[in-house]
Amino acid sequence: MPEYSFILSTKLLRRITKACAVLLNETRIALNDEGIAIRAVDPGNVCLVDISLKKEEFEAYEVKNSVIGVDVQRLHSFSKTIRDKLAIIEGDERTLKLKASKISYSLSLIDPSVIKKEPKLPVLDLPAVTEVTGNEFRNAITMADKITDSIAFEANDSFHMVAEGNTDNVMVDLSENYEGDAEERTVIGVELLKEVAKAIEKDDIVKLEVGTNKPLRISIEERTGIHFESYT
Repeated sequence: MPEYSFILSTKLLRRITKACAVLLNETRIALNDEGIAIRAVDPGNVCLVDISLKKEEFEAYEVKNSVIGVDVQRLHSFSKTIRDKLAIIEGDERTLKLKASKISYSLSLIDPSVIKKEPKLPVLDLPAVTEVTGNEFRNAITMADKITDSIAFEANDSFHMVAEGNTDNVMVDLSENYEGDAEERTVIGVELLKEVAKAIEKDDIVKLEVGTNKPLRISIEERTGIHFESYT
């Protein structure tokens, strides 16, 4: 008997695996009665990936409390080839099996004890909050990448992304759904944000939270429960 068995949409599977794969090679996945949870820091210790998927988001869900170690690069690579709407995943601590229509894929798992343990999620006061579309966020990062290697996120009576190069400057107003009135500013590396942007779809609603000299928290709340926190 499998230790876990669940059915989910292949679209959701690709979103979750892609959000991990842009920053991680392997990760621990916690399975329990409430759903699955992934919390890991990239190899450079500059960005935390935090994902929670409640059992209600699955078409079927039955697990024993456990932790498995997964090569997310390999799993995401395979998930991109699936054309069916649903995927069946089941397995034990040694092997994960994925089925879709006539395709069966078996992935050898990693001993979770050799993978870096989940970090504690820091309690942060990030008073400046705004929401933008995924398209706005991705375009802003693309523009900044042309002129600089770091981006400032600034908030006072408005919320802006500021990129300053040797000869060119870009400021993008992200204030349409801004909440806050304190002066806050943090600076993040463009290369990190480019990787995060790969996990964001153009129609996503992206929440940005900023505090002075603190991590930038980027959240894609709808269904996926995906959060990124930068530490650059």
